[in-house]
Amino acid sequence: MHFLPDGMEAKMPVAGTVARGYKPFDIDGSLEGYDLAKATLVSPLDSTQIDSQRGAVLYDIYCGVCHGNKGDGQGILVKREKILGVPAFDDPGRGLTQGSVYHTIHYGKNVMGSYANQLNEEERWQVVDYVMHLKAQLGGSQTVKD
Repeated sequence: MHFLPDGMEAKMPVAGTVARGYKPFDIDGSLEGYDLAKATLVSPLDSTQIDSQRGAVLYDIYCGVCHGNKGDGQGILVKREKILGVPAFDDPGRGLTQGSVYHTIHYGKNVMGSYANQLNEEERWQVVDYVMHLKAQLGGSQTVKD
């Protein structure tokens, strides 16, 4: 059974085509890209667009199992020793920023895979806001100079 008339083939989209509802992320997934995001990328959401409860729910679904509900690196998989070495969000060696968290959610880092297919751009920023909230609760600074 053929869905296209004889001699026709499905075609690839035109170069540069962007799917409806998708916004390209212009920083690449390299270490240099991570450093650039860490230093320069900030949330495009203003205070009226932040939904802390929604950020918390998304975090609990996608992140808490490893990072812990408090961001202390003590999620259930860590406690059961299924994965090891998840640092707390306030770890001074990491110096988390909004940009570094977003980049990591988008591309993954180390053993953490990308969540770009699970969370759309706006949802990622909601999670970033919640991660920064957890970092502050743990005593970490909101600035790069931890």
